[in-house]
Amino acid sequence: MGLAGLVVGVVLGLGPADDEPAAQPPVSEPSPVAEPPPGAEPPPGAGQAPVAEQAPMAEQSPGADEPAAEPAAPLVEPRLVFAAEAVRPAVEGTQSVEVLLRLLVDETGTVAEVTVVESGGKVFDDAAVDVAQRFRFEPAREGDEPIAVEIQYRYVFPEVDERPPPSLRTVEPIIDDVETVVAPRIEPQPVQAELTAAEADRFAGAQGDAIKAAQTLGGVARPQAGGSPLIVWGSSPADTRRYIDWVPAPRLFHLGGGRSVLPTPMVDAVTLVPGGFGPAYGRALGGHVQVHTVEPRSETDPHRVGGFGRVDPIDVGAGVDARLGSRGWMALGLRRSLLAETFGRVIPPGSRQLVPIPDSWDYQAKGVVWLSNRDRLDVLGVGSHDTVARGIPSLTPDAAFTERRTAGFHRLGARLTRVRSDGGTTTLAVWAGLDDDAWSQDFVQVRAESATRAWRGGVRLGSRRRLTPSLLLLSGLDAEVGRWGLHQRGALTLPAREGDLQIFGQPPGDRVGRDTWTVVKAEVAAHGALRWDLAKGRVSIEPGVRVEPLVVASDRILPVRPIEPEIGTTDVDLAVDPRLRFRWAALPQLAFVAAGGRYHQAAAPRDLSAVFGRPGLGPSQAYHAVLAVESAIGPWVELGLTGFWIRSLDRAGRSSDPSPPVAGLLVADGHGRNYGGQLTARAHPTQGSFAALSYSWMRAERRDPGLDRWRRFDFDQTHVAQVLGGWSHPSGFELGGWASLSSGNPVTAVVGAVTNARTGVADPVFGPHNAERLPPSFVLSLRAGWGRQWSQLGLRLWLDVYNVTQRRNVEQWVYGSDLVRRGAVTGLPLLPLVGMEVRR
Repeated sequence: MGLAGLVVGVVLGLGPADDEPAAQPPVSEPSPVAEPPPGAEPPPGAGQAPVAEQAPMAEQSPGADEPAAEPAAPLVEPRLVFAAEAVRPAVEGTQSVEVLLRLLVDETGTVAEVTVVESGGKVFDDAAVDVAQRFRFEPAREGDEPIAVEIQYRYVFPEVDERPPPSLRTVEPIIDDVETVVAPRIEPQPVQAELTAAEADRFAGAQGDAIKAAQTLGGVARPQAGGSPLIVWGSSPADTRRYIDWVPAPRLFHLGGGRSVLPTPMVDAVTLVPGGFGPAYGRALGGHVQVHTVEPRSETDPHRVGGFGRVDPIDVGAGVDARLGSRGWMALGLRRSLLAETFGRVIPPGSRQLVPIPDSWDYQAKGVVWLSNRDRLDVLGVGSHDTVARGIPSLTPDAAFTERRTAGFHRLGARLTRVRSDGGTTTLAVWAGLDDDAWSQDFVQVRAESATRAWRGGVRLGSRRRLTPSLLLLSGLDAEVGRWGLHQRGALTLPAREGDLQIFGQPPGDRVGRDTWTVVKAEVAAHGALRWDLAKGRVSIEPGVRVEPLVVASDRILPVRPIEPEIGTTDVDLAVDPRLRFRWAALPQLAFVAAGGRYHQAAAPRDLSAVFGRPGLGPSQAYHAVLAVESAIGPWVELGLTGFWIRSLDRAGRSSDPSPPVAGLLVADGHGRNYGGQLTARAHPTQGSFAALSYSWMRAERRDPGLDRWRRFDFDQTHVAQVLGGWSHPSGFELGGWASLSSGNPVTAVVGAVTNARTGVADPVFGPHNAERLPPSFVLSLRAGWGRQWSQLGLRLWLDVYNVTQRRNVEQWVYGSDLVRRGAVTGLPLLPLVGMEVRR
């Protein structure tokens, strides 16, 4: 056994495996096309389907030092009951093409995940993946219990005659073997939505950005133009946790919201869990979003080296990936913004200062090494940097206003995964990184600025083990530690917090301060859940708990004064968060889900300033309750209905005291409540077409410290309705559309003005807090594209037109210096984007 295998055994505590065969990536060799048995009937709906079959998997045996597994219940393989038809792409060549897929068939017989193992070319891969997602199986069973399994499934596009019409053989797909009982990459949550990069790349309005397409999912509010956060179920963007694979990321979008931090060719899928998630995840009062990076190409792929080049008016990017022998694979990507060279040159000179033009770049690197038949090592590196500036021009220098922000982060992580002989998995993941942000506002009379540099790291250990045929144990450890160095000076009311009464460009007053402080935070969580399957898998109960000690240390408990020593503070909290999930499959096509629990989130380091915040702020907490109904109407229509209720406590907010005490500008007495429901529908009526609809009714409210009345949350959007659709032709031509209608964000109206006798500047008189709304927002976007795949190269061209109706959606009000005249800052006008991608 080599050194790498010894390290794996020691780290995971599984011992050496000297008798294991030579390390190879877990890909089986192609098997011949299987003919149906005599008299076999093709599955319903198969029609003239291309040949498809399952490739057998290599049998695994336990390592020498592992005890023999107890005799398992008989394993009944999944049986295909519906196979949709894939149309052979209209490309050059008539030879047969094979695509080997890995299908995750869940406990209901639905294909929950499709991965290309052996590529037949991008257009054939896309066609095979699209049709496999609509397959339906009779689920596999271990004894009498339905279980989730992974199988390998070969889809064969047979050789065609050059003389029209082509003749296709009808052959029944055969399921020969089961690979391993496995879990999805995220344990199934009560309510979650996933978009694959292949489908999200074609969404109109997303400009070819797979992560940005997540803003079209149900329960996600429309962000303001120039904004980028995901506002999920009315929660603050800071309450949503973000991951790139296993690595937490401070943001998923570049400043300005034009692009996400990963290009689509480096993304495999995006998963959104808006709330009610299990104990494996925490440190968020809202939901979490996970971006899954691209998977390695197969060793049998005819192109061992590939890459992409992609350009449109927003940015230009390129990448390369390659197989490194039989055991490794690596991918690299780099992207740079073009906005200054494109939009910056066409904006009228008088508007250039008002319109922020982000300048950004990002990079991505991923490597995979198969250490043995059971062990896989993933290494990930990602980073980005942004600069954006805006302001209000003025004829007189004393009324000018400018704002500038820079933001960057870098992450490096590694994850080791072992698949045990009993079908369970063990993972060990580590990560580390740097966050570097700076912000400034200049009102000439008053300047405000802040800077933050944070070193962060963490470890995740997870195990998935089946105790009995009906009991599954999910357990792990999740630890994070960070050190933040912060500096801030200027107005005490800047940067503005949610709920602050202000208007864009308003001078903040002359109450100023200055502080430099350090925060160290350590969080170590032990989590576990026991999934109990009853009634032959139709009922699932999953209680769990997350126990998380939290230590926060700050070097300032009071502002620094020349005659006083510097005194710090250390606070220790213990969060015990129970979670519960229940699922009842009343019918094969109908399931009811309930979930809930308690959640915690530590105070933000910037809130622990002795001048601008309050040292010693404890964590906030929230309670979630989620009810959902999942239904499949036939093989191509899926419906979902979800209701949610979230109550948050101990939120940090500004003190209501007009003269707060020293080191007491913030207090942890705020409350929040989010509630509502969403309806989602998704359909694949024909091959190459899709349609999706979502409607969300949501209320998000806050009760500020010291007040008894509830008010609308700044990001509240009561109604959000979206419709998506797309169609593609075998020739490579595609069309798509997206329409969105949403309530305007709440605003506080200016009802008058008084002149400050000392400064001579008009100060606003505000009406009731967030009592008004901006006008409703409507956006219609259309997309047309064309693609062609040759033997060595693929080419795609597209035109994505945003805001086809040229609607002037109001994003915020802006007032003149007298606070009487009011104008509207509108969103993006009609915006056509032409893009091109070359990929191998």
